[in-house]
Amino acid sequence: MTSAGETDPRVERTRAKVIAAVAELVGSEGAGAVTHQRVAKQSGVGRSTLYRHWPTPGDLLYEALSEVHDTLFPERFVAPVDSWLRKALEHVAVEIAHPSAVQLIGTILARAETDVGAAALRRQLVERNVEAIAAGLADATDAGALDRALSASDVFALAVGPLFVRVALAREPVDPDLIEQIVRSILGPDRS
Repeated sequence: MTSAGETDPRVERTRAKVIAAVAELVGSEGAGAVTHQRVAKQSGVGRSTLYRHWPTPGDLLYEALSEVHDTLFPERFVAPVDSWLRKALEHVAVEIAHPSAVQLIGTILARAETDVGAAALRRQLVERNVEAIAAGLADATDAGALDRALSASDVFALAVGPLFVRVALAREPVDPDLIEQIVRSILGPDRS
C-alpha cells in the first residue's frame, strides 16, 4: 500500500512500459501504428488496462509525447552567434527530417483544432522550443554577441518554418545556402 501522494511502483512500471512501446512504434512505423492492440503486444500490458487508462490511440500518443522534454534547440549559446545559430539550424533540420517526426507533427497539427489534448501538446512543444531559444539569445546578449534583442518567438518561426517546408513538405534536403539565408534573416545581413 502507498501513502497519500505516492504512486504505486507497479503503476509507474506499467506506464513506463506503455510509453516505451508507443515511442518504439512511432519511431519504427509512425504515429499510425499506435493502436491499443499494437501497444499491448509491444509492451506486454493488457488491452483492458490500456483502454482503462488511455481510452483512445490519441491518448496513448499524447501521453508518450508529453514525456518528451527535448527541444529542437538543445544547445546553449557558444560564441560566435552566427556559428551557434548555424549549428542549431543544422540540428533542427536533422531532427525534423525523421519520418516519425513528420508524422508526429502532422498528427498533432491535424488533431489540435478539435482535440484539447493535441492543442495542449502543440502549445507545450512550441513553448519548450521558444524557451530554449530565449535562453540561448539571453546568453548571447549577455556575452555581447548580440547588440539588439531578438524575439525568441520570431527566431523560432524564422528558423523552423523554412526548414519544415523544405524537409517535411517538399521532402528535399537542407543545403548550406538555405541555412545561410535563414541566419541572415534572423541576424541581419551584416552579422552572418
